[in-house]
Amino acid sequence: MTVSELYEKIGGNYEEAVGRLMNDDLIITFIGRFVGSNFMERLETAFERGSSGEIFEAAHAFKGVASNLALTKISGCVEKITDATRPQKEDKTIDIKKELNMLKEYYIKAENEINNFLKQQ
Repeated sequence: MTVSELYEKIGGNYEEAVGRLMNDDLIITFIGRFVGSNFMERLETAFERGSSGEIFEAAHAFKGVASNLALTKISGCVEKITDATRPQKEDKTIDIKKELNMLKEYYIKAENEINNFLKQQ
């Protein structure tokens, strides 16, 4: 499987990723670090605590990395969570729990696909 095919499977934008990172080797390095991170766990913990400030901080960091890697399905969900909890501009129309559940589904699928891809390298 190529990096482009991986990105198609995980709902990412390969062209955007390669435009930022310049080559497949760097993309592979950074997506490997991404799945080894604790972004999802940190966001879930913040949600369980019920602190919109903590949720915002965790979501904002998660969104930044996912966006830079052009993981568009993931970054789209995290962006909604970020908007829903942004200080002084909270968007109460966004169902954070629904977005978090969708994000978790996308993240687990991406994590599995990336890990399988990395094993083949």
